[in-house]
Parts: sequence; C-alpha cells; structure tokens
Amino acid sequence: MKHWVANDKDFVDLPTEQFFSEIEAVCRKYGLSISHEDGHGGFVIEPFDESNLDWLRGASFTKEAAQQIGKETR
Repeated sequence: MKHWVANDKDFVDLPTEQFFSEIEAVCRKYGLSISHEDGHGGFVIEPFDESNLDWLRGASFTKEAAQQIGKETR
C-alpha cells in the first residue's frame, strides 16, 4: 500500500497488509484492540472491538495516498 512520507515528500510502498493481519491476530487472541484517545492524540488499549481495527487501518494512510491509489478516506 502506498503511504505518504512527509519527511521525504514522496509516496512509498509499505507492507502494511501483513502488518495489519498480524496486529489483528494478536488483538483477537487477547481480546484487546488499539484505539485512540482524542484529547492528546495518544493510543489506548481497549476490550476488543472490530471498529477499532477499521479505525487503525483507516488511520494508516493519508488522504493524499488514498487519492493516489483510488481509495476513500474517512
């Protein structure tokens, strides 16, 4: 998947599908998921929730990268 790297001002391909598959497996194994805390931009660990996996995947690429590969962002 293409990701925008701000420091390089360029798009790069990163192996995110395998990364997310492994994160999802660990989340399901332990019944936990990674979410975010809006007040300070940090991450929190919560009881497992499918929507947290969707959020994490959606947060992994910028609008610029999404447009480059033809995907919608939230």
